[in-house]
Amino acid sequence: MAFLQEQRVRVYRTRPDAKLPVRAHRTDAGMDFFFSPIEGATARIKPGQSVLLETGIKMEVPSDCMLQPKVLGLLAGHFPTG
Repeated sequence: MAFLQEQRVRVYRTRPDAKLPVRAHRTDAGMDFFFSPIEGATARIKPGQSVLLETGIKMEVPSDCMLQPKVLGLLAGHFPTG
């Protein structure tokens, strides 16, 4: 039986006011990221529209891992994911 060694992902703020990603629950596989607009900026997303939203975060992902952004939670019911 093989055991996975715990990996650490380095997370950096690109702006001091950016909120760090968090796990809502200890058992969650993923983390929640937050929209962190540049001061005064807003975002309005129309149905069916794809946009890039600034998080103010950059991450260093280990070479044997992957980062897979997904639209889940509250947004999943409002925007198409496929």
